[in-house]
Amino acid sequence: MSSTKVGFALLGAGGIHFGCSEGPWNHSARLELMHDVECVAIINRTESRALAALEDRQANSPNKKVWEKTKIFDSLDVFLQDESKAKCSAIFIGTTANIRGGTQPPLDVELRCAEAGLHIFMDKPVTLRPLPEVEDLSRRLAKYQKDKNLVMQVGYMLRYSPLVVKALELLEGAHIAMVMARYHATYSNIEKRFVWDINESGGALVDQGGHLIDLMRLFCGDVDLTSIAAVSVDHSYSLEALPDPPLAEHTVPESNRIDRATSGTFKFMSGAIGSVCHSLLLQDVGYETELEIIADGIRIIIQDFYKGNGKLLMRRPGQPETIEVATDDVPIQDCFVGELSAFVEAVRAKVSGKEVDICTPPIRSPVSDAIETYRVAKLITEKASACNTKNSKKRKNCMLVVG
Repeated sequence: MSSTKVGFALLGAGGIHFGCSEGPWNHSARLELMHDVECVAIINRTESRALAALEDRQANSPNKKVWEKTKIFDSLDVFLQDESKAKCSAIFIGTTANIRGGTQPPLDVELRCAEAGLHIFMDKPVTLRPLPEVEDLSRRLAKYQKDKNLVMQVGYMLRYSPLVVKALELLEGAHIAMVMARYHATYSNIEKRFVWDINESGGALVDQGGHLIDLMRLFCGDVDLTSIAAVSVDHSYSLEALPDPPLAEHTVPESNRIDRATSGTFKFMSGAIGSVCHSLLLQDVGYETELEIIADGIRIIIQDFYKGNGKLLMRRPGQPETIEVATDDVPIQDCFVGELSAFVEAVRAKVSGKEVDICTPPIRSPVSDAIETYRVAKLITEKASACNTKNSKKRKNCMLVVG
């Protein structure tokens, strides 16, 4: 039985789309395995990088047909004016958030794509812009989504992790009282300068730890923004065994350097409480991540989201021991495949004139929800920075109510 082909464009030829040494992210490797898809365009301001990525996929892809007719463009505007755009139904936005996510040119990338009628999958965070502008962006994208019948999804892929899917199933009907998240990153192989610059990454909690804040919201709902309090360890803190990260932190002006460790607490609108800790202090490779959820008689721990041997542990009433829970009955084991296939099949349904509600798995990270995750992460980062011991003038503001 034939199906509607989905043509897509990739905006950005970096690690999120074509892989890197820092983690398992690689959209192209998952997309090329899906049925009836083709890459219409790769858009990257450095054309040589896009060409190198394309040539690699054309030579090594298990499904080379996906890349046979791909064209290279050096700007989004040139692509949107090209005749090949007519073959494109969707765009995957994988550029850094500091050069998009705005409401005015040239940062209005998502708005231009929506105006052109493209279904949009965007990497997280949605933006790094000030919160009033973010609210305007959210309203305008929502209007495009309704008026042009568009599918939009944000890349919080852990919502599709089998560990998370099973935990949601186990917690159905439970009243969660507490959730704690810990994200400890290794810095030894982070050669991207933007990660270490607050103006380019938004800070580690926005760029990395946002994944766990997003899961906390998935389990517990919206955060009472007035309850947020936070502290941090900044770049100047003495750490004797800490060598310079490669090509990274020491090249960023001190005034722009991100905090090395952050801890935030807050209350959810449901009444539950949450805490999140993030650090960029581990060396070598392998991030350490953990989410702990406490409900009446129930304790669930999700460990090592980024590793193939991640674990789901549970203690429940009548079972005083904490035991590992199997997740092999979850249909999709790769969270990236889960989020990308959800988006692609929703786009295919739209193009075919079918109802998106029939898609499995469903869209789990809509733009409006992802913006709320950004709002929480940004406020924690701002409050933590204000509390640094190196900035005593701001310390008195660290517990102020958010206006």
